[in-house]
Amino acid sequence: RAAEIRDELQAATVEGSAGGGMVRVQATGAGEVQGVDIDPETFAEGDRNFIEILVAQAVNDALEKGRELHREKIQALTGGLALPGMEKMMDQFFGR
Repeated sequence: RAAEIRDELQAATVEGSAGGGMVRVQATGAGEVQGVDIDPETFAEGDRNFIEILVAQAVNDALEKGRELHREKIQALTGGLALPGMEKMMDQFFGR
């Protein structure tokens, strides 16, 4: 079942955003960034540092959503039981 969950997480897509949607990041549930969308108006601001901050925030948001999906899958696997060390073991299984 763990291999099925790994495959589901790798196939799942989550999206993080920052700046009210100025930057959006797509990632898999396994934590692999798939794409970055930056609203063209963001570039009009001309502030490279601002854009870099938004990208970092959007990536972190997407990765957190992926981790939440990961937690949900683990809970489904364990029937909602909080087994000590299960999340760490699954992280190792997924190569995190």
